[in-house]
Amino acid sequence: GGGVFTMEDWTLIDRWTREVVAAEGRLAAALQSAVDATPWVTKYKAQGDFGLPLTGDGSNDPLVCLCRVECLLALWMTYEAEGAPLPVPFVDEEKMEVLQSQTAL
Repeated sequence: GGGVFTMEDWTLIDRWTREVVAAEGRLAAALQSAVDATPWVTKYKAQGDFGLPLTGDGSNDPLVCLCRVECLLALWMTYEAEGAPLPVPFVDEEKMEVLQSQTAL
């Protein structure tokens, strides 16, 4: 507790990271589909909040990359993790609504 990670915590983080990386192509396609199906994201130019675009302008921006990883992990926790859906406390409700708008996984 108290912000100290145990070896068990690190083992879980390592496993989840490996599983998200292994599913990255599928998760990225689901992320793109969810954003494409949500008109306000493009209307308000909020693609970067979801880690998009995946290539080209903005794809190497550190904040865009962080948002992409956040969204891929959230999708994985919602649809693919053992015991899914798991709680995703690090993503706000509005973003989760977009991520859950497509059940492409």
